[in-house]
Amino acid sequence: MDSEPDLSRPSTIKRYPRRIRMGGFLMNVETATAWASRLAGRTLDPIRNSPTIYNVILQKVRPYRVNFKPVGEVADVTYMVITQSAWFKGHKDMDPSLIPHFEEGEREAVARKLLDEQGVHDFEFTTILG
Repeated sequence: MDSEPDLSRPSTIKRYPRRIRMGGFLMNVETATAWASRLAGRTLDPIRNSPTIYNVILQKVRPYRVNFKPVGEVADVTYMVITQSAWFKGHKDMDPSLIPHFEEGEREAVARKLLDEQGVHDFEFTTILG
């Protein structure tokens, strides 16, 4: 028989804080690597050249007033063109339904146009914790 948790005692679960929520266009490492390779004019390796991938794409997107960085709990697995951010009191592995989601607006329209012009099509708009 399942028992109810004892809420009178502190939880023993370690919660790792995530203090920022970020909204933008999430892409996998393959998409980011292909984009950076086109910008750099040479084939980049997703592991050996991860700093180059980051720097080349960041230089491209900064004039559009957005940011770019690797995101997630595992390094160099996903990247995000960040269009919005805000302080938030969250934690690692938080239920996504408890995270307020950003809505797309003017900045996202500009970023979508840039991504389309750059031949980047494999991405999704989402909100994540950082």
